[in-house]
Amino acid sequence: MSDHSVATGYLGATNQRSFPLYEMCTWDQTGSLVLRAGGDPVSDLNQQAFQLTDLVDIAVSDFDLEAWDGRQSRVSKLPSPVDARSHVNEPEDEPFSSQNQHQQNATVGLSQHIFNLPSALSDYFFREVIALFCAWDSNHNIMRIITENNFQSSGMLYHTMQSMAAACLAKDLPYLVAVGRRERAQALQLVQSSLKRPGPSTQADVVLSMLLLGHGACWFDPLNLGVDHFKAVRTVLARRNLEVDDSSSIWSFFEGSLEYWAMLLSFLTNIDDLDDRIEQPTTNYAGPQSILLPSPTLPHPFSGISRDVIRILTDVGLVVFRYRKRISRLVFWTEQDLEFFHKSIKKARLLERRLLSHKSADSSTVMEPGDEKTSVSHLQKMDEAYRCAGLLQLYRVFPDLLAERYNPWDKDELLHSRPASKNPTAEEQNVWLTKLGLHILGLLRDIPFESHTRSMQPFLLVTASSELRYPSAVLKAKFQSGGLRTVCDHASIEIARARRFTSSRLSAYSHILPLNKVKKILTLVNTIWEVSDKGEHNTYWVDVAQRERLQTIMG
Repeated sequence: MSDHSVATGYLGATNQRSFPLYEMCTWDQTGSLVLRAGGDPVSDLNQQAFQLTDLVDIAVSDFDLEAWDGRQSRVSKLPSPVDARSHVNEPEDEPFSSQNQHQQNATVGLSQHIFNLPSALSDYFFREVIALFCAWDSNHNIMRIITENNFQSSGMLYHTMQSMAAACLAKDLPYLVAVGRRERAQALQLVQSSLKRPGPSTQADVVLSMLLLGHGACWFDPLNLGVDHFKAVRTVLARRNLEVDDSSSIWSFFEGSLEYWAMLLSFLTNIDDLDDRIEQPTTNYAGPQSILLPSPTLPHPFSGISRDVIRILTDVGLVVFRYRKRISRLVFWTEQDLEFFHKSIKKARLLERRLLSHKSADSSTVMEPGDEKTSVSHLQKMDEAYRCAGLLQLYRVFPDLLAERYNPWDKDELLHSRPASKNPTAEEQNVWLTKLGLHILGLLRDIPFESHTRSMQPFLLVTASSELRYPSAVLKAKFQSGGLRTVCDHASIEIARARRFTSSRLSAYSHILPLNKVKKILTLVNTIWEVSDKGEHNTYWVDVAQRERLQTIMG
């Protein structure tokens, strides 16, 4: 590590342990931060000293912890902020000038800020970031349990938490951007070192750090999907499954987290080795969605009770992304292209059947998570919305599937595929898909804004917004000599209302979730509508995201 790593709160020692900075340092009269043994084996570092000026770049002189957000640091769970006065060696009988007094007071004040910032970021992570990252949060949240049990002994997890907290606060405190990037670099370095060491690398803190660093990469760069991190986590978990037969809640959490991440990636990039189960029937998992378990189980912190449907959606994303990518390049069709098309639509039919036959968990089989803002009913609505989103993708990309079952829209008949009553026109199919998009947004509207399921909603908002097309008659309205001639019907009003809901909810999320990624999502939605309003009725969000480079993790 660089010398500046001391400023982040941990310092690696020769025995590869990490020690809190305040247990290893003392201040001398000149304002130097001197490392001391403190009973721990750091003798090789005892003689080193870091000048206070070397640490100023991470100190925030206007950061007032006592007034910050109106709340005190939760010191019962965090390393106590250091009172630097206790470390300053002040000779009792030696007089000093008022100038020296002023310099020493400035040193003390600055040192307090240096140590208060890491504590404040850790506190913010526990109070705010976990709840932003998860679909529900309480003391039962396994992500919270792992972090609280490990962050004071795990440097990589500590730095990961610091970086995520800084990223969330960067909109209001721009100077934390540099802090967040530095903390992230520290965490990545420690993870890489851990993976290179011989022996098991599947400790919970290592895997959680890898997961959060990858999934949170878009917090710093919205276009960074964290694919390399995803593959690394997948490799680590696969290796562990071969070595250890363990289905504990911790490792079930990691596997479910990887599945959720895979779903978000599948619509945005080409991931190998994920499509070998498309033709396999959905199995029962030892997760919260299983209706066969004898006792209620907790929802997954990321995917709620939707682990089954998330897996199906991953397969939908794989088929859709590869199909659209190949079709977009075609000018003339070959026999191989036709074969690819037939294989794709065959897979799409299988996925449609899986979505239609999916059984959502009954509330009696799901344990209340203990989150006053998120109820099981919210998770059930999310499960239904995700299933509908999967059908929406299939019917948009493979219109033959919708034509085979087309009947006038009836939400009560959505999951009952009946023989088609007629061969629909393209306009009729568009209207039907718009109704399905409105239905998805209606499910989200029924969930209070305060619900922590908001972390799962951006993907649904984007997929549904892609179908919010105004009727052709509205788009063809022209300015007339006598004034503006408008066509306004019930359908147009519903679409306008749905667009406003989508924009307002995403805009509100920009004040809660990391700003950069939400801005990218908002730009994508607005671009979709701009293209659609120009009369391009076959606009599809995956195509727009690829063309305009607006891909980001939407969860």
